[in-house]
Amino acid sequence: MAKKKSKRKSEKKSEKNSHVHSFQHFENPWIGSAKIEKVNELRSNPTIVVQSKKMRLPVWATQGLHPWQIEKLDQSTGVSVEMDGPKGKVVFVRLWAYDEPESDMKGLLAASDYALARNSVGEAMRTFLLSGVESIQVHLHDLNKEQRLGALVGAEMSAYRFRSWYEDKPLPSLIFSVGQGQLSIKDLKEAAHLGSAINLGRHVVNVPADTLTPKTFVDLVQRLFKQQSQMQVEVWDTQKLEQENMGLLLGVGKGAATGPYMVRLKYRPRGAQKKKLVAFVGKGITFDTGGLNIKPAHGMRIMKKDMGGSAAVLGLAFWAVHSGLKRNCDFYLALAENAVSRDAMRPSDILTSRLGKTVEIHNTDAEGRLAVADVLNVAVTQKGNDEPDTVIDVCTLTGAIKYGLGSELGGLFANNDALGEKILKGAHQRGDLLWRMPLYQYMRPRMNSVVADLLNSTDGFGGAVTASLFLQTFVGNKKWAHLDIYAWSDYATGAISEPGATGQAIQALSHFLNQ
Repeated sequence: MAKKKSKRKSEKKSEKNSHVHSFQHFENPWIGSAKIEKVNELRSNPTIVVQSKKMRLPVWATQGLHPWQIEKLDQSTGVSVEMDGPKGKVVFVRLWAYDEPESDMKGLLAASDYALARNSVGEAMRTFLLSGVESIQVHLHDLNKEQRLGALVGAEMSAYRFRSWYEDKPLPSLIFSVGQGQLSIKDLKEAAHLGSAINLGRHVVNVPADTLTPKTFVDLVQRLFKQQSQMQVEVWDTQKLEQENMGLLLGVGKGAATGPYMVRLKYRPRGAQKKKLVAFVGKGITFDTGGLNIKPAHGMRIMKKDMGGSAAVLGLAFWAVHSGLKRNCDFYLALAENAVSRDAMRPSDILTSRLGKTVEIHNTDAEGRLAVADVLNVAVTQKGNDEPDTVIDVCTLTGAIKYGLGSELGGLFANNDALGEKILKGAHQRGDLLWRMPLYQYMRPRMNSVVADLLNSTDGFGGAVTASLFLQTFVGNKKWAHLDIYAWSDYATGAISEPGATGQAIQALSHFLNQ
């Protein structure tokens, strides 16, 4: 009894702490309130001039610059050139000056128009946002639609900093103007919806694990979609998980003060076709100690990010409902904390999945695939109009994929080539890069157990492949893709203004859904 009382106290403390985080920035994105003006002069505030081609700028854009500055601008080969003008700093972002590295990967790793504009404009914004200016002017000169969208999303992404959002600090006003091109309120809204969804995914990952527990994650989801009639929120608590025989998810979360949950977001917009429903499943381990196979200190430090898959799925759901996506979708979150305690699962334990297959625990630090496997089974066994045509899971699943591809490229596994290619091309288009990896079936016997149907992990090389094969066991005959992501950057880069969460997979999957 004392133990249950302790758990309740812990949950109440976490719920109380969660209220200090403001989420109004995501519901009222920065560029959503920006002005569009026919500007024909430099204002007395910092200005960013974005060019798509090597062409003569309007006279006002170089007004007040010294002749030697204009000559330097003409001769510079850099993408970003900063000048001190009579009315403040001017940054010229010249997208045409980008020197594309050679690639033999069919162009799938090359910077798209969208990605280059997003990163260049986001990077140009950084200094201005840190300097405390009251207003920023951005002039878009002859940009195509993809470049405009990228520039706008880059501006929104660059504005996110954890402490600014945490402390609810105001942002400078923003003015956009165009030269030889189009820019509409519709463009701003489209970019605002996507940018705020990405920043929501980033912020949820950045929130520390003493605040974001499985329970407070559930509370946040319910709060975000409370007023959205087209999004139904269904929550399965520990009791419901037990009724559904979800022994894998329960096994992962049983050692923590806050028990595991499954959340299903059922999006049914008016006017959507009932066929070809897509279900997304996100890994949501709010903190991963590794369990009794405990991680080393350097490996545990940022393990608040181990719910990066669920953060991406949440951001995607937020984007879908706010952008008015006309496509039926389910968004599942597999939520648990992998803690060390006397109740934690042990190596050699045998857990029974919702599918009925038994799993021997080879390593307690291979917990994410357990949680996701049970929820995948929930997704693929829906019937009638709720039966999915396609299932996609997003997980910060293995260190092996990072060693193979680095932190910026996510691994993409798919049992259907058409699905894999569609996601891969969308990832390139949105500069949210993925790389196709093999579901090498000859490695499956390595997961055989003497005492159960499966091992949850194996020794040796190819850990990202065997983890994917484990998950494939639970998707039946559905078209399925698995994204193994890192969701984190150790430094500021492009439109990411500080080390921390990146919102990886949101842009790629939003583009996939828009097709």
